[in-house]
Amino acid sequence: MKRLFLPLIVILLVVQAGFGQVVRNNSASFSADWNQGAVVFSTGDTVRCNVRFNNVLPEGLLQVKEGETVLTLLPQDVKSFCFFDGNRKRMRKFYALRVVNQTGKSAPVYMECLYDDEHVSMLNHRTMAMPYEYQNYMRF
Repeated sequence: MKRLFLPLIVILLVVQAGFGQVVRNNSASFSADWNQGAVVFSTGDTVRCNVRFNNVLPEGLLQVKEGETVLTLLPQDVKSFCFFDGNRKRMRKFYALRVVNQTGKSAPVYMECLYDDEHVSMLNHRTMAMPYEYQNYMRF
């Protein structure tokens, strides 16, 4: 009986720990909607096109659609972009900025401008990615 009880407890603890890591914040989700917007490239060129932005990757995922062609743009190629979000009923603007990541290296990421005036800017970086290094004991 004890041989059956101990593995059952271990399995229940592993399952409970896994469910405790579920992201329940609906604001960080994948959106399939295309919005009319504009992209300013690092070269200074500006293109008006349909854009789609999602925070499923730590650096963000920007896609542009020209006709039937869909391109994914990396943060190092983009200076900024903006689009009107129909769900939130407001214009959203993002900048591609270099930030120091967990490894100590500088990498460009998309950051949303929440507030901006001549003295201060408030930026937001939200992602769905989750660090998992501390969960190595749970991987089989």
